[in-house]
Amino acid sequence: MVDAWRSSNYLDFFGILCSFVDKDWKLRIIALDFAVLQSEHTSEYLADILWRVLEDFEITDKVISVTTDNASNMVAMIRELQKKFERVSQNNPEKI
Repeated sequence: MVDAWRSSNYLDFFGILCSFVDKDWKLRIIALDFAVLQSEHTSEYLADILWRVLEDFEITDKVISVTTDNASNMVAMIRELQKKFERVSQNNPEKI
């Protein structure tokens, strides 16, 4: 799950949560990142941040879906993220 927003004191944030079922079949939800954004909430910028977090946690090959609201920048971010997954799978098919 991801979301970006502006606080009342004009700081921009991007929250990234991960939900998964562990080996004991328990649902787990953890915060992967809570980034202060340094730029506008463009789809490319948000996709770059999300991709970096997925790489940092070495889970690019474990992502099944991404949940967000349907704000236009988030919908476009998913398209940008899809391009990144496609590049990785073309260059390294055993990774994805």
